[in-house]
Amino acid sequence: MSSAEANLWSIRRRLTVRVTLALGAVLALLFVSMDHWIDAGAHDHLDSVLSNQARSLAYALNHSDPETLGRLLPYYDIPGHTEFFTVYGADARMVLGSSNSHGVAVAAPGHDLPLPAYYDVLTPDGHKGRALAVALENHESGRLLVVATEREAWNNAEGGIHSVLFGGIAVTIVVVLVLVQWMVRSALAPLLEQGARIATMDAEKPPGRVGEHLPAELAPFAAAFNVGIDRLYGAIQRERRFSRDIAHELRTPLAETRLTAEVALHDGDSAALRNGLVTAIAATERMQRSVDTLLALARFESGQEAPALDPLDLTRLAAIQIETMRRSAAANRIALTLRAPAEVWVHSDVGILERILTNLLQNAVDYAPVGGDVNCSITQTRHDKHPAYFICIDNQAPQLAQEDLVHLGTRFWRKPHEGGTAQHAGLGLALAFALARSLELQLKFELRAARLYVTLGPFPAL
Repeated sequence: MSSAEANLWSIRRRLTVRVTLALGAVLALLFVSMDHWIDAGAHDHLDSVLSNQARSLAYALNHSDPETLGRLLPYYDIPGHTEFFTVYGADARMVLGSSNSHGVAVAAPGHDLPLPAYYDVLTPDGHKGRALAVALENHESGRLLVVATEREAWNNAEGGIHSVLFGGIAVTIVVVLVLVQWMVRSALAPLLEQGARIATMDAEKPPGRVGEHLPAELAPFAAAFNVGIDRLYGAIQRERRFSRDIAHELRTPLAETRLTAEVALHDGDSAALRNGLVTAIAATERMQRSVDTLLALARFESGQEAPALDPLDLTRLAAIQIETMRRSAAANRIALTLRAPAEVWVHSDVGILERILTNLLQNAVDYAPVGGDVNCSITQTRHDKHPAYFICIDNQAPQLAQEDLVHLGTRFWRKPHEGGTAQHAGLGLALAFALARSLELQLKFELRAARLYVTLGPFPAL
């Protein structure tokens, strides 16, 4: 038996045992209760019959002279062996008895029972019965009347009721167990169907969503499973993309390094060797930056690094980044400007936000034409009915077209006439997008009048 079948039968077995125990306990309690009620009802009925008989006989015995009593008693001798009576004298000896007793007295009650006393007894003919003892009033003191009735018919009826109850309980348990088996099988059928689908999962293609036909009780499991599958396939895709990107990015620097080394070795002079080493170092640095960037992307996309949010002054952070870029901008005569309120306090991760701004400003400075300008501004507006801040960086971008905007942020994308540079491998904006998502910020690009506007936000105001 497979593990799936073993687990399935384990569920059925546990349900069967638990339902049997629970149902058995309930039915046993019901049986005990009904037995008590039936027994109490039989006793009440017999006691009522005995009370009527005793009252009638006592009246006849108390209010009749001997001649009249001799005439009446034959009417109280019921033929058969179901009804009996005995009269005891003060000396506890039998004075009078029913004719069907054949001289055998109905046993008197014990001295510890107060009169009138109901008690179980054997009838004169040896059958189980019920008796009532009452005192006779108008004769000599101490005389006692005992009437008895046979109860074997009631016992037999009670036994029949017990048999019916036992049979009903057994049939009920069997029927319930069969229904439990059927219901468990029916309830697990959708799960088994989904399991068959999952067993055919293709590593190249994520499966469809699980849970469309599952019972409501399994909806949380289906939701958790779907989340786990999404994460698993996301990790697979990130791993493949990382491997593909590494291979793509390192191919050119490795080829450059090898070609440079071969040329240097062929020329053999010190100048060629020096130039070859310089070129190899530059290619190695480029590879190192690419690998570091790809690793950072992998960490943030997989959630291995989470932001640490703290209060920070957005204006001060932007001013520091602008100052850091001044030397690089001056080399190409790029004018850098910052327009922002004196203080803008928000909650964010300083390190992640610093890296995003550095990347965006470096791109703007490197791709702006010589003699151009790069502007950074911080503005406040309302977002979802709450005040929020946005950072906007714009620069001249005559080389871009509207159709290029959808590719910005794609790994290793460059304009057809552009290649990788020592500073840019086509990964910076992809990293900026990943970092922005980790901060739950949006990064948008817009091209207006040959200027590229990059907007980052919203930052909820403190």
